[in-house]
Amino acid sequence: MCIAHFVSHYYMLLLAPLFVFIKDDYGVTYTPRTRAFGVVSSVMQTPVGFFVDRFGARLNLIGGLLLGSAAVAAAGLADSFWVFIAMLP
Repeated sequence: MCIAHFVSHYYMLLLAPLFVFIKDDYGVTYTPRTRAFGVVSSVMQTPVGFFVDRFGARLNLIGGLLLGSAAVAAAGLADSFWVFIAMLP
């Protein structure tokens, strides 16, 4: 389980060096990505906590890894900045 949790943090750390290219390609600042991450994290933590309590951590972990990897793949194919932001884990 700790390796799977590490993967989620690795996805977040992997994006930091790419910000330079993202900024140049889309002509935006770092603020929208940082703000989107903070808003999504704060809004989703409570519902996901209830989900884990009800259905167990294993199902949440597997679903989260699948959803996260699909989102990273979709972000790589995005041609719009806002689609890119929506797909980031």
